[in-house]
Amino acid sequence: MVRLLNVLFMLAVIAGAALVYNMKRDAELTAEHTALLQRQIDEERETISLLKAEWSLLNQPSRLQKLVERYNSYLQLEPLEVEQIAALEDLPAKPMNLDPFGNDASLGGYAGGSSNVIR
Repeated sequence: MVRLLNVLFMLAVIAGAALVYNMKRDAELTAEHTALLQRQIDEERETISLLKAEWSLLNQPSRLQKLVERYNSYLQLEPLEVEQIAALEDLPAKPMNLDPFGNDASLGGYAGGSSNVIR
């Protein structure tokens, strides 16, 4: 009877060791995956930082002014005048749907009875 219990305890210890080993291996794989993701995040952050630095360098006013001076004859850029700014009242009204008259489809468009004509 004692031998049977000893054998059962030994099997339980072996099964427990195998279970612990499996859990340890899963934890290691998870840690490796997490480290990989963290490296990718760090690389993306570094790339974003470089792109922001490049963007700020490209948008420096002195650089933009030099580009405008260099290509002004081609682009014919001029400073914005106050008269070029329109008021809200000066903008055209929102297009509206009009009811069609007649149903002669051969005419096409608004005259042809299309209900989706926007003027």
